[in-house]
Amino acid sequence: MRRIGWGLGLVLSLQLLACQRDEVVIHRSESSNPGSVQSSRESTAGEVPRLTVTIEPGAPTVETDLVAVSNEAAVTYRWMRGGSGMEGEEGRILAKGMFVKGDEITVVVAIDGRTVSATTRVRNSPPKTLVVKLDPPRDIFHGVDIRAVPEGMDSDGDDIHWTYQWVINNQASPADTAPILRGDRFHRGDLVTVQVIPFDGDDAGKAYTPRAIMIPNAPPGFTTMPPVAVESAVYEYDAHADDADGDSIRYGLANAPAGMTIDLLTGRLTWPITNQPSGRNPVEVTAEDDVGGRTSQHFTLTVNPPGGT
Repeated sequence: MRRIGWGLGLVLSLQLLACQRDEVVIHRSESSNPGSVQSSRESTAGEVPRLTVTIEPGAPTVETDLVAVSNEAAVTYRWMRGGSGMEGEEGRILAKGMFVKGDEITVVVAIDGRTVSATTRVRNSPPKTLVVKLDPPRDIFHGVDIRAVPEGMDSDGDDIHWTYQWVINNQASPADTAPILRGDRFHRGDLVTVQVIPFDGDDAGKAYTPRAIMIPNAPPGFTTMPPVAVESAVYEYDAHADDADGDSIRYGLANAPAGMTIDLLTGRLTWPITNQPSGRNPVEVTAEDDVGGRTSQHFTLTVNPPGGT
């Protein structure tokens, strides 16, 4: 009876312990008491973590370094391009300049006999606009065409094409998408700029908009030249100037020999040359609009002595 009870007790103990996750080692006692059992717990070894690696950034271009990111610290690295090893590239970072657009780049990491790899493809780098110059750089006013001259760069060496959108008084002008804005499209006091977008055949870069310029007053411009021959006793010259803004013009003489006069409204200049002393006579005719824009015309009249040439 005593042996049967010991056997049942052992089975119950084994069934109870089998419900635990840890391994149980049973040691039979050398004691005279056959029902004495000694046990000890031994933790099972945990599973080895799965080795992983990724390449950052996720969408690389030639403008960035490539960085291998692994969940293990003491791994070795090996970089490959297009399936071929890259000699000397065994660090965590593959520096920019070691690959070009379209390259397939792979990194292989290894530790304790385990290896894993990650692959990425180098993408296109959108072009950049560095500056937009306006030509002419000076004397822009109504009636003068403006040309946008952009300068940019493409890290992949691609050709850059540009699109243009002229903006007048903070409003895009749908009709003006060429690099040249005609001078009749804006007037004195307008704010003018242009939005330029670069394109390399694959991607468009960011829009670039230079600071707007305010169109200044257009000074008058002379459309006539003084005559060089005198066929009477009075020198006559009908000076005429136009104003791009349509302002009225007043004429004047900033420098003239004695006796020379000019009509302020018509610009008709007269100078009796009878009894004038011989010599050179510098003349400066002015044309000024009612906003203060002023232009001068310079010439020299030479009086020869009697019988001279």
